[in-house]
Amino acid sequence: MTPRLLPEAKVELTAATLFYDGEWKGLGEEFLDEVESSLSTIASDPMRCRLFDERHRKINLHRFPYALIYEATPQAIVVKAVIHLHRRPGY
Repeated sequence: MTPRLLPEAKVELTAATLFYDGEWKGLGEEFLDEVESSLSTIASDPMRCRLFDERHRKINLHRFPYALIYEATPQAIVVKAVIHLHRRPGY
């Protein structure tokens, strides 16, 4: 099953990509590659990642200080947030 991103998560993903592109040419693309890799991991085994709370799971990106927060049900895998791990504690 292919994970889908909520509009809010897409906005967060776009903002992070633009930030990294502004820091170093091509870094935004590398960030997106890392997100795609994490999405593939989620798609192959949605229950593999640890629980974030009672309904959501979290997968950390390897190279960047970001994580994807998602909910996996028998019907769908929905990414609800693309969070920076060092900003907005408790987000």
